[in-house]
Amino acid sequence: MFVSIFLSSCVNEISIGIPHTYNGHYRSRNYILNNDNFLFIRVFEGGLTIYFADENEVNIQGLGYTSINGFNVTGYSENMYAFETANMSGIVTFNGDKYSTITFSKFTSAPFSISKAVLDKINSF
Repeated sequence: MFVSIFLSSCVNEISIGIPHTYNGHYRSRNYILNNDNFLFIRVFEGGLTIYFADENEVNIQGLGYTSINGFNVTGYSENMYAFETANMSGIVTFNGDKYSTITFSKFTSAPFSISKAVLDKINSF
């Protein structure tokens, strides 16, 4: 008996982390932590950057920012992506290409958590 197996692959692109279809900036619908700053996430190249800024996104202040590359995206299920770094863990869920929901905890000298913040997509790239 002779069995022949042919494997063929037509993969043009392999991605790690969050798919490029979600690339863009997302801004919280409401102020977070105080009455001056919104929560932003920037999704790009499989990773995301989380930061706080004013409405015009020109003055990153307060808690600064955290960059999470695609290798730190530890799990996913359709539109939900878990991430973990040495000082932060969380889940971001995308609802189509319109908005996202994020929950995360940051472990620093003053730990804090954000739970189910809704962020609208404000641009794509």
